[in-house]
Amino acid sequence: MGALHILPCLPDFLAAHPKVELTIDLSDQYVDMLDGRYDIAIRIGTRIGPGLSGHRLLAAEGQLPWQLSGPDGTVLHSGKSYVHTNSSEVVRELAIGGCGIALRSLWDVADQLGKGTLRRVLPQYHGSQDVGIFAVHASAPVIPTHLQALVDHLAAHSSGSYSTDRNGS
Repeated sequence: MGALHILPCLPDFLAAHPKVELTIDLSDQYVDMLDGRYDIAIRIGTRIGPGLSGHRLLAAEGQLPWQLSGPDGTVLHSGKSYVHTNSSEVVRELAIGGCGIALRSLWDVADQLGKGTLRRVLPQYHGSQDVGIFAVHASAPVIPTHLQALVDHLAAHSSGSYSTDRNGS
């Protein structure tokens, strides 16, 4: 998400806000917003199956079990990832390279699906449709101007799926 969708819109933001200094951490790790090291984090949250045996599953830490919705309702698949990683980008690249199957968001792999580099293994199933992308920060009486400007900028460059969460959750 960060490399594909956040970074490309930062040059315009930095040009519009020349006094803002950014430190960018593209880790998939869950960070503590209250420890003072981060002002903002972009998080993707989900609210996934039969036919998966015999495949090598690829998932970053914390991405299993998969919750899949399909013709018979919701199915949970509690497998074990073939590769241990904390990075969704590693999972994506390994799936593209043919190393196994992964549950990915369409924004992440739409180009590869269109080119035929990736294909859907279970087309009758889909991941949660109730997924949001959130900009989170520690609770504060007033949101700092530079943080609100960044959130507004990201929202303007997205489909409107960014929102602030003042509780850092």
